[in-house]
Amino acid sequence: MNFEVLTPAEIAPEEALHSLQKMRERAKQKWMIIFLTIGLLVLGSSVVYALEIKWLLIAYAASCIASVFIVGAWVFLKLPVLTEVEHKYAQVVLPGLFTKTGATEVRVGKHHDLSMKTFLEAGLYHDKYSSISREDYIQGKFNERPFGMYEIAIQTVATYGGGGAQNTVGTNRFYGWFIIVPADRISGFHFITMRYRNNNGESDDWHTLTLQHWEEDVHLQKFVPGESKFDDAFLLNTNQPEALHEILTPSLQEFLLYAAATAKNSFAISIQRSRIYVMIGHERANFRQCPEKKFTEEFHPDLLEDVKWYADLLKGIHKVGSR
Repeated sequence: MNFEVLTPAEIAPEEALHSLQKMRERAKQKWMIIFLTIGLLVLGSSVVYALEIKWLLIAYAASCIASVFIVGAWVFLKLPVLTEVEHKYAQVVLPGLFTKTGATEVRVGKHHDLSMKTFLEAGLYHDKYSSISREDYIQGKFNERPFGMYEIAIQTVATYGGGGAQNTVGTNRFYGWFIIVPADRISGFHFITMRYRNNNGESDDWHTLTLQHWEEDVHLQKFVPGESKFDDAFLLNTNQPEALHEILTPSLQEFLLYAAATAKNSFAISIQRSRIYVMIGHERANFRQCPEKKFTEEFHPDLLEDVKWYADLLKGIHKVGSR
């Protein structure tokens, strides 16, 4: 599919796109109102202070406080925020975009139910954790085989201060996509981890810690496929080398090298029994890049690039699952 000539009208209802355009304009008005209100209050303060009338200063201060509460409440209750626009935009355009790559029955939404237990079972995360925050999800099928992409933030919670003035702060240890693809039953446990880190907006160090874990692991065997280019790019750990050798066909190695070379962020793969897991971090704009101009006329080029890359990744993984 040539995404370069694809127009939004081909994959999404024009009415929905127009509605999102208006929604973004209202979201931008929020900040204009806030800055204008602050500017007027500062200007008024200067004038009242120059008059040096005490009772007027007190009255003006009281009116300023009231104005801040009234304007603030109206702005935040009545006007949308840009992140809300981005999430709704993704829900409108992603089903059509993924369908154009060959996917079927695509569903996009918020607040999935991926459990921490399922996430940890993949064996790809080796850092501290306290909780899981669930965001968007994308589900569908390629060649009648389902896939699930779940956007998550794995967080730790730290408490600062003492006595009665303690503050609790959450910190992301991983933020990105966790992918699950059902597979024909595969013998053994196999882990494929990029040896180097791609970092495009990612601030956490999950990949470094995962790579370090598998470098030091003594329970699973290190596997060298015999292709020096692939061995330079990936660290392989397995409890059944013969099974992994069968999985890593020359075409799969070539595909994974391409995926690693074109990925914006690092990824790791776990192949276990009847499931394949992929963990890949991302910057916060992933899949939510709105066009700079009109929603009905163009796509953001980064959005099209991301959709194509993830679709290619899913197709490649499905080949492993249906061998």
